[in-house]
Amino acid sequence: LFLAYRGLMDVDKAQVDSLHSNGTKTCHIMGYVVAQKGGDAGVGFTKKDLYNYLDSQMCGEIKDGDVVAALSYLRGKADNDPMLYAKFVTNSDGRLKQLFWAYGSYFSGILTFDTTYKKNK
Repeated sequence: LFLAYRGLMDVDKAQVDSLHSNGTKTCHIMGYVVAQKGGDAGVGFTKKDLYNYLDSQMCGEIKDGDVVAALSYLRGKADNDPMLYAKFVTNSDGRLKQLFWAYGSYFSGILTFDTTYKKNK
């Protein structure tokens, strides 16, 4: 499996997406594909390739969605809780720079966004 010749084909991607969307664990997906193709030699990709593919799919789905989801959640809570205080600041690019919120009588958690390298971490 030379790096230049290995990778998931479109058929493999469709099957992996289908199994993953139905809740099958990644290690079980790899085992299923290996059994289906008659062994490791027929698969054409490694377990690491599979994990990288699924990771890239997940990052693509939540790109810019985490900030939007957090702000939507806070707006919804503000409609129901008059004691909620929320404030956020964006930078010149429109990215979230700071977010602070507090419920009426208690502090419940911290939410951190690191947008330095434009990655979901």
